Amino acid sequence: MTSARRPLFAALFAPFLNLRIRTRLTLAFSGVCVVMVGLAVYAMVHMGTMHDRMQHITQNNNQQVAQVSKMIYAVSQQALALRNLALMQDAEHRQAELEAIRKAGTDYAEAHAQLLALIKQFDASEAEKALLEAIERAGTTTAPLVAKASELAMADDQQAAIGFLMERVHPRQKRWVIVLQTMSGLQDKTSREFVQDSDADFRQARQWMAVFVAVALLAGVGVAWLVTASITRPLGEAVGVARTVASGDLTARLHTDRRDELG
Repeated sequence: MTSARRPLFAALFAPFLNLRIRTRLTLAFSGVCVVMVGLAVYAMVHMGTMHDRMQHITQNNNQQVAQVSKMIYAVSQQALALRNLALMQDAEHRQAELEAIRKAGTDYAEAHAQLLALIKQFDASEAEKALLEAIERAGTTTAPLVAKASELAMADDQQAAIGFLMERVHPRQKRWVIVLQTMSGLQDKTSREFVQDSDADFRQARQWMAVFVAVALLAGVGVAWLVTASITRPLGEAVGVARTVASGDLTARLHTDRRDELG
């Protein structure tokens, strides 16, 4: 039995078939490892991206919302204490309310400083910059009015203090709170957007990882079949020739141009 023509399998993979069996096995295993390493790198990159976004939410946006909430509370407490100061007649009670106004101002300043520090960790958006400027203007314009209302109340000019409080201070404080609430809403919206982006990244990464796993499995099966066939085919041909010779046909020849252990 003579192999008259070169098998298609041998023609297509001649360079690979001429390698030594050990080299073939090494290359096949290395190829599968490369695919798996690529899968791992892809997974790590996307996990890192999702981690950064979640960290931005937990360590920045949520903390910014917390600081803005403290600022809103401080402005509200200041407004409440200022109203009480204008209405009270007892000097001791007035002093307590005056101290509450000062404490609210201190708490506001601390929360404001914390907010600015948090925003500096990341690039502020144009909306955040505009709101920060509006918050700064609101605080700057309202502080002298609060001081003036406090002076009128401490001077026992209750009517003037109440009038000034209702006409000048209260509208400013109300606008101040609205700006702060807008900043809080912006941070909350940003957090939701980051969560949505993280979910989208997770779904995309899961899909691509499924594709990579399928490709890796197919590649592993294909390489295993190729390596196995490159060994078993020539052995099968050799066994066929041996059986032909054993049956008495000494004209059988085995033609091969392979240069490996089976050549």
